[in-house]
Amino acid sequence: MLKLLGIQLLLFLQFVHSLYNATPSNLSYCQSPERQTCTFYNNCLEMAHPCGANGYAMNFGSYYCKRFAAFANSFSPNGEEWMYNTMQCLQLQLVPVLNNATISCSQIKEYAFASHSKCYVHSGGPSICTLSPFTDWLTVLRVIGVTQLFKPQIIHNGFSILGECLPLWLQRLQELFFSH
Repeated sequence: MLKLLGIQLLLFLQFVHSLYNATPSNLSYCQSPERQTCTFYNNCLEMAHPCGANGYAMNFGSYYCKRFAAFANSFSPNGEEWMYNTMQCLQLQLVPVLNNATISCSQIKEYAFASHSKCYVHSGGPSICTLSPFTDWLTVLRVIGVTQLFKPQIIHNGFSILGECLPLWLQRLQELFFSH
């Protein structure tokens, strides 16, 4: 009887230990970030790789995710769908980083920024290329802020997005003017 009680106590202690020592890479909400949330950055990425207030998770990912969410009502319905799809896409792109024990804070930032243009253009729904320039693009600019537009990563992503969108815009202009 005492031996059985000892085994049960040991199993219970192992269970409690697993609860308090769960790593973000093992948590289901870190593996599949929920749509319309920003908790992934602090609860998963920052917990797996504590880079602090100047790291990507807190200084950029969480900050801009929350800013975009705060401006949700300023987007058109199409723009709002794009925004939520993009927010989730950006978080999903970072899931593999959770398991990488050797990645540095600067590498996380580089990896994250490399996914931005892809998610802005191909997030499974409306693309930034098809958004309303007068409603949605202006809202994106308000969220990002003019001063951010001059940062190297933003400029690089802007050119990548332009490269993706330009063929579509040229095709639309051609259809508009030459398809009679």
